[in-house]
Amino acid sequence: MYERRTHVRQKSDRKKLEEGRCLGEGREYVGFLKANEAKSIGTASEIWDPIEKRTVDVLSQSEKTLFWCLRYSDRVAEIREQMLMNASIVEEICRCRGFRIPTNILSTDFLVTHTDGTSVAYSVKADRDEFNRDSDRYRLYPNHYNKLLTRQTIECDYWKRHGTDFRIIFGSDLNKVYARNIEICMGWYDRCYVTDTESKLKYLLAHKWIDLPMDTEPLRFARLAQMMKDEIEEKYKEAGLCRN
Repeated sequence: MYERRTHVRQKSDRKKLEEGRCLGEGREYVGFLKANEAKSIGTASEIWDPIEKRTVDVLSQSEKTLFWCLRYSDRVAEIREQMLMNASIVEEICRCRGFRIPTNILSTDFLVTHTDGTSVAYSVKADRDEFNRDSDRYRLYPNHYNKLLTRQTIECDYWKRHGTDFRIIFGSDLNKVYARNIEICMGWYDRCYVTDTESKLKYLLAHKWIDLPMDTEPLRFARLAQMMKDEIEEKYKEAGLCRN
């Protein structure tokens, strides 16, 4: 697994549409805004999704945390990041609401499809203080608060028209320990990277062949590998026999 942060000049919306962004499926999917095109290059990054076999572009640490929490869920069938919203529908919503029509194409942080066919669109914010009008962040630019509310209203209306639930997620509410443990284990999702007992443990956790509490504290994998060596070897052999 890798994480990459390299800034390049951002492409125009027209060029992105010509490239067919957000039209592909599975490993062919490409988000409308790539990490190396983001203004917040310090927190944006590309991460490897070992299940879809593609890079995923996240624009903040909160998005990264949410991604790994979603990726590990058995209910999640597909995750599409930076999903564009149809400009014509956005324009119609703005006219109905009396909002200024955006000059650029808008996108939603994540569109998640569940195994039962339902879907949820997520807007990811760092913390709840973003919706506090009296926050210091709006002291110099009070209009930014109104812009935030307008944008969230547009997203909510847009996805409701598509029969999709819309949720705002705060990074401060997410379990970062859980996400980090998952991220480490998913680095050994592919069997070809497994070389020793510790990496076998991570592989088994990634595939849920072994059940350990992932959400309470950072896992000490080397120590656990020593303590659970016999169980790990047995489960790893069993997992190998059951591979498709």
